[in-house]
Amino acid sequence: MEDKNQILALVLMFGILMVYLTFFTTQPPTTEITEKPVQEVAELKETTAASSPTSSSPTVSNAVVAEVPQRTVLVETDLYVAKISSNGGTLTSFELKEYRKENTPDAGPVN
Repeated sequence: MEDKNQILALVLMFGILMVYLTFFTTQPPTTEITEKPVQEVAELKETTAASSPTSSSPTVSNAVVAEVPQRTVLVETDLYVAKISSNGGTLTSFELKEYRKENTPDAGPVN
């Protein structure tokens, strides 16, 4: 009985997969590749080389990027104190209030 259920489950999963692939996916556009004779390709390379400018490197503009001042946001709860930087949202500091580095009353909190 258990084998019948497993086979039925596999058949149903395969059927659902086939229905999904048939109706809900799109086929990539097919492009027909045409071959050009070697002589035409050589002529095309010569004409593009003659018409292109001498410098083939792209021009890069020297845009000035405005620097944003970095801020630090302090998040304080009953259990921890966290400092988060505005530079990528990085966590710069995290201290647990309830836990100490050592088992002494004057020890600092766990960082």
